[in-house]
Amino acid sequence: MQHKYLEGNLRLDTSIGLEDAKHLLLGVPFDGSSSFLPGSRFAPTRIREAFLESEHDQYGGDLWEVLCDAGNVSVAGGDVEETLRRVREVVSYLRSVNPEALLHVLGGEHLISLPLVEALKDEVDAVVCLDAHLDLRDRLNGVRLSHATVMRRIHELGKRVFYFYPRTFAEEEKKASEQLEGIESFTDIIVGNTEISSDNIYLSIDFDVLDPRVLPAVGNPHPGGITYEKLIDTIAALTEEKNVVAVDYTEYNPLADPNPAWAATCSQILIDTIRAQEK
Repeated sequence: MQHKYLEGNLRLDTSIGLEDAKHLLLGVPFDGSSSFLPGSRFAPTRIREAFLESEHDQYGGDLWEVLCDAGNVSVAGGDVEETLRRVREVVSYLRSVNPEALLHVLGGEHLISLPLVEALKDEVDAVVCLDAHLDLRDRLNGVRLSHATVMRRIHELGKRVFYFYPRTFAEEEKKASEQLEGIESFTDIIVGNTEISSDNIYLSIDFDVLDPRVLPAVGNPHPGGITYEKLIDTIAALTEEKNVVAVDYTEYNPLADPNPAWAATCSQILIDTIRAQEK
């Protein structure tokens, strides 16, 4: 039975059902707290469109045999708290139907990570965040629930937060990263030695971790960043050594994207992440 907050008409027509899939895809088309370039609410649809055009069986297997698309969460317009509640409810429902599947969530802005981690709190020891920003502010423009405060709220849940490749932050965030227990930041990753003590991780990929020359169409672009190959190597290393419970992909902005190659880049990151789990 379809959940009342799932929009099934927007999903990929995969051949495997929710109960049997090894990977579940979910979209959260929400950008209600975007502070610079809104538009990431359109990303789940654009990434799916690019997915359909991708050679997703190029690695010796067909993703349609392991992936089921659950559709999009029906967001509550400008009501941030109700939207987050709906995300928690949908994820709990998906977990009840298939508790073993790896969940892949297409944002939307980075705030969607909060209800996802809340819904999976009993399974997740730590959050690994690949991001240009720390998102550790306590408030942004007086608001506690924001893409710029999301990792602060997650840390308050008692979760450790490990960053890879951050390159810009406010003074408040720098102090928080130094003073709050359970927050660590890394500039590189070495296969066989990720330096992450937690075994069960939630992986959060903010696309602005990439160099804007690779993917400029994001909500808060910043110069510098890593290559596509570095991102995929990092995901592969984490997947090899840790139990990845769920992955989110956030902040791609189709409204800033006149180039279909950038949607294809996001789609390929999703594909490569799934394939890393299937090796």
